[in-house]
Amino acid sequence: MAGKSIRLAQENASDSPSRDAILEAAARIMAVRGFSGTSISAICKAAGYPASSLYWHFSSKENLFAEVVRAKSNQFFSIIPRRTGADARTIGTMEEIAEMVGRALQEDPLFLRFLMLLGLERQDMPPEVREVIREIRETARHWWMTALEAQFAERGAETARAVARDYAEFSRSVIDGAFFAWDFGDGPDLQRVFEQLFTLFDALNARMAAEEGASPITHGRRASVPKRQGA
Repeated sequence: MAGKSIRLAQENASDSPSRDAILEAAARIMAVRGFSGTSISAICKAAGYPASSLYWHFSSKENLFAEVVRAKSNQFFSIIPRRTGADARTIGTMEEIAEMVGRALQEDPLFLRFLMLLGLERQDMPPEVREVIREIRETARHWWMTALEAQFAERGAETARAVARDYAEFSRSVIDGAFFAWDFGDGPDLQRVFEQLFTLFDALNARMAAEEGASPITHGRRASVPKRQGA
């Protein structure tokens, strides 16, 4: 009974200022030091709360870091529109998504930064944290699949799904690399990278449409179909 009361109290305190401060402090430190290099004492000092407060909200260091990753993931993905079908191809939609996601990553780079750091030390990563990271990576892949299926919907559901399967992982990997270069200081603007990706997919869509003898829908605008040589 006592254990149940404690768990209920912890759940009721999930939105408390102390919990939020601890999560944010842990995220900032982890983005610099990684998992192994981040101590409970450093987090408590940065958050301005004692260790007892930390362990009230989180059962262990591993549980804390898993919740940090989950919280940052939820915060990031909550700002990304999830449009499907015809609505995803309205004029400006893809450009707006590119601007929104690129700006979000550059304004709050902690999310991808500590994911990359944690990935570098994955051999020593606790299973709980590793599983959360896997879930986040899968969420990103699913987002790309949804976006690509919508962009290629005019090619038919089966073709759109095939394109999404083939290029979702590619797209996620491109953004990973672009973010690493940008964070290092000599990489491209992330918004521009998203726009370039969608432009490449527009070209692929147009080529597929030309082979079918159809006209593709590109960012909500009817694209010109490239003529085949000898036509």
